[in-house]
Amino acid sequence: MSDLKVAGKDLSRIDAPDKAAGTARFAADVPPPARGLIGLVLRSPHPHAKVLSVDSRAAEKIPGVRVVLTRVNGPKHRFGGGIKDQTWFAADG
Repeated sequence: MSDLKVAGKDLSRIDAPDKAAGTARFAADVPPPARGLIGLVLRSPHPHAKVLSVDSRAAEKIPGVRVVLTRVNGPKHRFGGGIKDQTWFAADG
């Protein structure tokens, strides 16, 4: 067992000096491209509420909005790790 090089030993983190100095860059620090798109998620303020409908007309009229995705017009395919069983939007059933 003397050939172990990592187990039981302290490892230095390569990002520690930048984090300690406050100079580390995170994804939120990187500005979007000039013509890039920004996505936002709006969640219900009511936990466990049953959403009967979504009226996205006001959001669609905001200048610069390209698309408002809802369960009705959003992706239908499922995703996930080994078993693709997750949906993009909540649905009954």
